[in-house]
Amino acid sequence: MEPIRESDRAGAVCYHATPQVLAGWQRGTIGNVEGYSPESTIHYEDPGYYLDGRIYLHGDWLNDRNYLKLNESEGREGHLTIQYQAKEVNAVLTPEGEKSFQVFIRQDNAYLDETNRGEDIRIDEQGRSFLVVEQGRMYNLVRNKEYGEHRLKVSTRSNGFALYSISFVSCAYEEMISHN
Repeated sequence: MEPIRESDRAGAVCYHATPQVLAGWQRGTIGNVEGYSPESTIHYEDPGYYLDGRIYLHGDWLNDRNYLKLNESEGREGHLTIQYQAKEVNAVLTPEGEKSFQVFIRQDNAYLDETNRGEDIRIDEQGRSFLVVEQGRMYNLVRNKEYGEHRLKVSTRSNGFALYSISFVSCAYEEMISHN
């Protein structure tokens, strides 16, 4: 039988990845000092420093039991940042109300490109990496060539943006790993 996932093929090396991060107040992991306030909208300030595996928010966010939802007035941008160790990043997102909106993705302060963009990422004429959230599902955001430590920033102006979780993949093929 052929392997179901590429990471199951012979020769794959799996490193310790950042564990899955849930977003809602019931089981979530948030790094902002403001913390959670169940079923309320809280204004968060990005602290500018990040611990691995915690979500850091900026802007007004609704704290739901299972998700965090941008709740900005007048179309202001909100963002979340997460420090992680992995090869790939996935996020479970859903449109709450508004649909087909853009979400911009940056890694290590730069937009993604053809070498590290995930399957669901598009690149516009200005070189900005983004995805379009049309339905609730898992979106593949980042596919780095190698395992490493990175910082991911996800930003949008849409109050339809709801994040349920972020998960990480750590397996790489030994022949693709640089030994320099």
